[in-house]
Amino acid sequence: MGKKQPLSKASLLVNLLSLENNKFIFMDVQATKLELIRLLLNTQKEQVLLRIKDVFEQQEDVDFWGNLDEELKASIERGLSQSERGEVRSHEAVMEKYKKWQ
Repeated sequence: MGKKQPLSKASLLVNLLSLENNKFIFMDVQATKLELIRLLLNTQKEQVLLRIKDVFEQQEDVDFWGNLDEELKASIERGLSQSERGEVRSHEAVMEKYKKWQ
């Protein structure tokens, strides 16, 4: 394994949690925001607005780490340790090794 720049914890977690069938899943965030704005502007239901406000207020307190099982936490920690030691492979190298399964 060649020495590569270690990934940050955030980058590694994004890579681990956002891969599906070897492809990144992208969401059109701007379109979703615009749709939500339209819905918010058109609603007259105070209860809906209060619930949405609650979602945003609770979002600030969310830490997903505590919701992960111990096996997944250990796996992530092992990956972070390997990355910090420079034990990484490029995406291209991994894809080349496993291209027969695509």
